[in-house]
Amino acid sequence: MDFFEAQDAARRKTGWLVALFLGAVLSLIALTNAAVGIAITVASEGQLSLSTIPPSLWIIISGAVVTIIFIGSTIQAFRLRAGGASVAVTLGGRLVTEETADPLARRAQNIVEEMALAAGIPVPPLYIIPEASINAFAAGFGLKDAVIGLNQGTLEALNRDELQGVIAHEFSHIVNGDMGINIRLMALLHGILMISVAGRVLMHARGGGRQRNNAAQLVALGFALLVIGYSGVFFGRLIKASISRQREFLADAAAVQFTRNPQGIGNALRRIGGAQGGSFITHDRAEESSHLFFGPIRHFNRLLGTHPPLEARIKAVLPTWDGAFLLPLTQGAEEAPALEGTEAQGAVPGGAEAALALGALASEQALRQVVGQANLAAATQRIAALPPGLREALHHPETAWAVALGLRNGAADAEGYPLTLGPAGQMAVLQLALPTLRSQSTSALLAQEDALKALPSPPKSLPCWVADEALRQLFASALQGPRRAPGRSQRFKEAEAELETLFRCLAAAGGGDGVQQHAAVQAGRRALELGEGPEALPGVGFALPEDLTEADFDRAVAKLRDFSPKPLAHVLNAFVHVIDDDGQLTEGEYALLQGLALLLDCPLPARFDEAPIPA
Repeated sequence: MDFFEAQDAARRKTGWLVALFLGAVLSLIALTNAAVGIAITVASEGQLSLSTIPPSLWIIISGAVVTIIFIGSTIQAFRLRAGGASVAVTLGGRLVTEETADPLARRAQNIVEEMALAAGIPVPPLYIIPEASINAFAAGFGLKDAVIGLNQGTLEALNRDELQGVIAHEFSHIVNGDMGINIRLMALLHGILMISVAGRVLMHARGGGRQRNNAAQLVALGFALLVIGYSGVFFGRLIKASISRQREFLADAAAVQFTRNPQGIGNALRRIGGAQGGSFITHDRAEESSHLFFGPIRHFNRLLGTHPPLEARIKAVLPTWDGAFLLPLTQGAEEAPALEGTEAQGAVPGGAEAALALGALASEQALRQVVGQANLAAATQRIAALPPGLREALHHPETAWAVALGLRNGAADAEGYPLTLGPAGQMAVLQLALPTLRSQSTSALLAQEDALKALPSPPKSLPCWVADEALRQLFASALQGPRRAPGRSQRFKEAEAELETLFRCLAAAGGGDGVQQHAAVQAGRRALELGEGPEALPGVGFALPEDLTEADFDRAVAKLRDFSPKPLAHVLNAFVHVIDDDGQLTEGEYALLQGLALLLDCPLPARFDEAPIPA
């Protein structure tokens, strides 16, 4: 399954989640009405029965239940509005910054950055959770607000390959749309929990004299609501389990496909089995986010467990596993012995062929590529090619801002660091800078947004326009919350003008005269069956046609961001037809395509070695 199909599947699963939630709410309404009816019957000493109670009372009770659940869900949604960072902070996480001297945290940060560049997504901020067990999570509404959380025990207990396997597992959740479902599930289930909170409040009712009987009735009603509320919690955990379990198998398989090293993820799971604390979490707020984690946070429960049995997960990625667990490295354990045969070569084990491949960016027509070791190597090379000290400087907000502005303004250098890195190097710098900027305070982001608005338009260059739009999207997402879900439009004709704009930008970026650029634009139009279009104006190098403006580019990106995932797959395929029309897909051209994909929330891997299938 490719990225676009996975995103569509996630959207469908969100609808299923809402249906399950509504079923749970209706059950709670029925149970609450029954409890109140019984309480009224008992209190009236049989003078009232369920059949004689006015219908308006049932409406009031049902409305009260819905209101309580709605308020609880809204409060939790407000708490989670910052995306993944709010989850990490709730669990006591600390952000890994440039001041971090911990070599284990630095190692983890390097892995996260390499994998993000390999997959073509914004680098997610890394949070360290103060827990001694082996566990991790990914949280957020989408690619741009995602974070990775790693327990301190995970850093200490695993070697680099094992840690890479765990992080690859979490990247699968980021790319395949699991996070949005998971974080919305947290808000919905918190609303259900509020019924039990209301019952607990009523149970603490006090009264004396004439109020004593009323108080006793309130306590009885509160106890009933408490029981009903916890039945809602049961329904909620059942929903979590039904949604989460299979996704864990698929994410494990995706980690194997990404790293081509089944021992990494497999031995990490084996160390969980050999660790004294396993993957358990002690934080009192962990239960509401249990479905986010790499491993179960409590003892395994076959009915309500959010994760498959540990042994089954290990066997899925290491079919020849002998049943022995591994001690964590913190307990003086030795490195795990290397396996022989197909597992050592990184072959995908049985059953993984049907998995959600991380970054498998195939539509039915083109871009069929799975992120693997080649992409990881390309990402590592891009980072290694950066000027000395620049990677570290991009972890500092002030320097990251100066460098991002330099890319946006087409500057030759920023803060003493050269920016004439070529499109591939500039894309890597932009991906590394964005999460650092997002981690700033609201006041700092507002100041930078005002500064960006006050600047003159960026140079007429596609890399500059991409950097400018990336910064605008960053501020919008960080300050206004996650954007609304994309629309379901699949009509390319309605976005013909916007598509034409981006086709012309890519054609001009590829160089050539007006005839060549016109041919490239027509190749893109044919891929989407848009028919012949107007002549393209000539351009040289990365210069854009004179009649195109930054506002045209911004409108085009905004229009396409409202497309649903499947049409976007065809749009990216058309982009490839434009830049590959001359038969030469250069690293610079592909990097610019990555930039556009980043703006459209569609990850593209660091390497692309295939020509598009003819339209």
